[in-house]
Amino acid sequence: MYKKRFLSAVLAMSLLVTQASVMAQVVSVNEVEQATQIVMDQKEEKGLYLVQKGEITELDTTKHGTRILVGDYNNGIFFNLQPKVPVLDANTLSFKSQKDLKEGMEVTVIYPKNSPMALSQPPMSSSAVLVIINSPKNSIEVGYFDENLVNEANTLKLNIGENTVIKNIKGECRVFTADDIKNKNAAVIYDVTTRSIPAQTTPLFVMILDDEKVASEELINENGERETEVTADYKVLREIATDLEYEINWDNENKQVTLTKGELEVTFKIGESTCSINNQVKTLQQVNKLQAGSILVSEETAHLLK
Repeated sequence: MYKKRFLSAVLAMSLLVTQASVMAQVVSVNEVEQATQIVMDQKEEKGLYLVQKGEITELDTTKHGTRILVGDYNNGIFFNLQPKVPVLDANTLSFKSQKDLKEGMEVTVIYPKNSPMALSQPPMSSSAVLVIINSPKNSIEVGYFDENLVNEANTLKLNIGENTVIKNIKGECRVFTADDIKNKNAAVIYDVTTRSIPAQTTPLFVMILDDEKVASEELINENGERETEVTADYKVLREIATDLEYEINWDNENKQVTLTKGELEVTFKIGESTCSINNQVKTLQQVNKLQAGSILVSEETAHLLK
């Protein structure tokens, strides 16, 4: 009788120790996952470019270049293409002229993350660096490639071959190698890939993109007019509104933007030195204006919106 009780007690103690060990392991795993997530959150993204893929639904030629709408009015972006912006055909791997762009074409437009964007509907940008005419047989990848030529998402690894064409966005006439792509942002055109993680490919064409800060010395506004960079006594309204978590609504017909947050509603009209705060007019130090693809307001605006 006592022997059975003793064995039961030993068995119970063993179960408790085992459960404690398992719990300790679970806590340890959770801590590792949390630490990993923190490291991932703190990892700096090195990709400097965004892409807009879609059909050219509108196309206009101006004296300063070409303006295209990629996508529709709800989800598209207007791009004012400066004359120096190259056009690359992903099917033939050859360069085309902007005059070769046509309505109905499927394209990929590459532009910098930090480029100014007009608060119009659709938005408008003058900062495109490359237009690629899409190909049904080839794929396009845009992003940062590390020392091993693997992209940030770890989905594609490049194996540069003898027939891989490598150029850079500056148009430099020299021979580029795999080393020139390492730790760079690039646009890659490729066809077949392996079924590995990451998928591997021998690219057909690699365009090395510029890692320098995007220059805004000379931009083109929605009227096709050249403008200079934002002056020091003005602030970009979108940046202020986004930082303060306002909802932004652009009225293209009346050329005004309305910011809303809770019960607060603030309206700025282009060409006027006032704003309306819950229907109360406030005089500003500077005239609200559209420049370099962004709505600019006086420095005091940030204090008014807080």
